Amino acid sequence: MPGHTFSKVNRLPDAAWQQEAATRVDHAYMIQTQVLPDQIHNYAHNTEWLVRTYNQLGRAHDAAALARNLIEIPRHPEYNTTDNKNKSAAYGRTRLLDTLLTYELWDELLELDGSPYLDITPNPSMEAARIRAQGVAAYFKGDRAAVASRLDQLEKLPAAKKEPPASADSSKVKPVAKTTEPSPVPAPTPSSAPAKVEEITQPEASDKPAENKPSGAKAPGEKPARGGKGDSAVSNAKAELSALIAILDKQPLAELQKKLAALKDTPKERLIRYHLP
Repeated sequence: MPGHTFSKVNRLPDAAWQQEAATRVDHAYMIQTQVLPDQIHNYAHNTEWLVRTYNQLGRAHDAAALARNLIEIPRHPEYNTTDNKNKSAAYGRTRLLDTLLTYELWDELLELDGSPYLDITPNPSMEAARIRAQGVAAYFKGDRAAVASRLDQLEKLPAAKKEPPASADSSKVKPVAKTTEPSPVPAPTPSSAPAKVEEITQPEASDKPAENKPSGAKAPGEKPARGGKGDSAVSNAKAELSALIAILDKQPLAELQKKLAALKDTPKERLIRYHLP
């Protein structure tokens, strides 16, 4: 919490000190209990926030080093995967790209191509971010062929999976077999955690009558299903690299302005650079 407080009042050195202290406490706890970093609540978030604080303080190389450390943390199929944006693997990758792009460390960014720090993942959003950053770095190095190659890689990315509608959450509830007598609840033992409430009780029935409509039909006013976040990440990355190709090709000014105006999530600092002659 001190990190929240000091960040809000712009006391960044104090925020960094508190976040570093929290990390040291977590490290001591891991040594004592032999648990993984991502088994500790908020370890990954506290550390990635420290990366952001370092960036705000101008400590770019410290930020990049700490982001690399997040990526180096052991992967675990449950506790630490790139598919979960709140875990060390995903946080580290995101913050590393943020740092290198913000401080325009183009050579360092290009050197990471093919390394474990920016490895290829099945996640469309993360792939779009990786390829986009490499393309931006290539643009500022004046390498048109490399920018075009990255744009071609974006075109070949698979479409993101559709996000399930909200009603699909009910499928996650495990059905409980009907019995004449309630199933006995095992008493907790010192070596096992107590059973979760949702695992030993049946979901409450809804007061509303079930709608009788064919599968796939939409209720009046219901919005169509949206694509996953990977769709927008890929489209935004394509838009920026396409604009960079247009700049390098010296296309007409009106066309360039149109392409630059269409960029949705490009940082303003980078957009300013694109508008400069």
